Amino acid sequence: MLPLAARLARRVSASRRAPSAHRLSPPRRLLRVWVLAGEPSGDALAARALTALRAESAARGDPEFTVDGVGGPLTLAAGLRESLFPMDDLAVMGFAELIPRLPALAARLREAAAAVRAARPDVLLTVDAKAFAHRLIRRVVAARERDEASRRGGASPSRRKPTLVAQYVAPSFWAWRGGERRLARLERAGVDLVLCLLPNEPEAIRRAGVDAAFVGHPAAEDAAMYPPCVTRPDDASAKSVRFRARRTESDAANPNHPKTLALFPGSRANEIKRHLPLFRAACERMVAERERERERERERERENPLSRSPSPSPSPSPSPPFLVAFVTPGGPGTYAYDAATREAASWPVPASVLPVGGGDARARRDAFAGFDDAVACAGTAAAQLFANRVPHVTVYAAAHPATEFLLRRMLLGWGERGSGSRGGFFAGTPNVVFGEAVAPELLGAAEATPEAIAREAGRVLFDARAREAQTRRGDAFVRMLEPPTEGARAGRIPGEAAARAIMDALERKREGGGATIASASSGSSFET
Repeated sequence: MLPLAARLARRVSASRRAPSAHRLSPPRRLLRVWVLAGEPSGDALAARALTALRAESAARGDPEFTVDGVGGPLTLAAGLRESLFPMDDLAVMGFAELIPRLPALAARLREAAAAVRAARPDVLLTVDAKAFAHRLIRRVVAARERDEASRRGGASPSRRKPTLVAQYVAPSFWAWRGGERRLARLERAGVDLVLCLLPNEPEAIRRAGVDAAFVGHPAAEDAAMYPPCVTRPDDASAKSVRFRARRTESDAANPNHPKTLALFPGSRANEIKRHLPLFRAACERMVAERERERERERERERENPLSRSPSPSPSPSPSPPFLVAFVTPGGPGTYAYDAATREAASWPVPASVLPVGGGDARARRDAFAGFDDAVACAGTAAAQLFANRVPHVTVYAAAHPATEFLLRRMLLGWGERGSGSRGGFFAGTPNVVFGEAVAPELLGAAEATPEAIAREAGRVLFDARAREAQTRRGDAFVRMLEPPTEGARAGRIPGEAAARAIMDALERKREGGGATIASASSGSSFET
């Protein structure tokens, strides 16, 4: 047996000749993500991006993946460890409505900035909630610049890894007066990358000095996963609309079957409080108009009995002129669902509440297949409806007169002219994409009146030609919202395109060595 010294020498010699496998393997890297999602639609977008980002980062050598930040149930399901505070704390829309919430929002801003600084993420991903997000980014940037200056002391640069700041959903610059000039605020805020939902956005953002990528719209992602279909009798989503008969192809085509009008009052409390009374008044007018039409028809039949259509058996009671489905982004316990449920109990026509805001795209699309027409608060619903071939009217009424005044001053053509003639400004995604009024819009107190809503919704609901004029462009709309297909790894899934864009930008930032987040300006910004 060799002496101990000889055995040790042999081991050292062998290790030098043949290094072990673990010494050749690169160290496992950890990708830290801090996400900010400020409302249900942002929660859904962030969840899809995080799911795809986890797979993309693992494929590129970052197998360890952690997510911190603020989000809702979908981001929690996608890997968010816990939400720093409730996502609903950021769900406020408007100017005057914001003032009472400023102290609470300021406290949340300080809390979020401290959490981001402590986490030191590789990626800071903000989804919607742009006013809050830009202030958060500026605080984080300013604090890190101070830390960098104190650490360097005028000597060597910092070796910390750069943080990529990515904003998912571009500002609606095409809607604001001087909109493209406002894009300079992205760079001043410290944004590195903007993930755009619409194909006309990246070029203008790049001209403002910020990298941008068109990654596609979630409506296109739903269409790629599940093509349009008619609701099947065994679908849970169909059963939840208890007032509606089982819809089949032949039943939907029956002219005597009551049409279904879907109402989307919004996701924020102030939107819902403003739109539900408007929708009620509009439905009352629609019911009254249908009753007048029925009375005129009965009068014609009395004057000319031969014109009466034969009926095999008279109905014991007249059917309602139409049915209503309230569509909410959350289920029982959420403000939207509970408020709609209270309204449905005393609505002028049979009504029920259908929550479709979860991550189940198939259930949402199956439910949409039972709608003949919709009235939707301006937002993501317009794109989802159009992609599902549901004709609709886009409505938005500010909850406060001061907000209405500021919107009139700041937005192009807000409330100035009739629907579809605003000189290029549109709020609904289909109209923005096509550059013309393919779906009616009623924006502002002067336009979004009960009379106007009843007129536009009734025209689409009861006029087959008006419905067909919208639905025939659904396929073209979805194609325009799909991400680019150039390149071997491109695909039709926007969430995956967003993940690739984030990882590409992060790799470029890592290769830049000691690059830090873009310098922050003290100037204020407010985007919607």
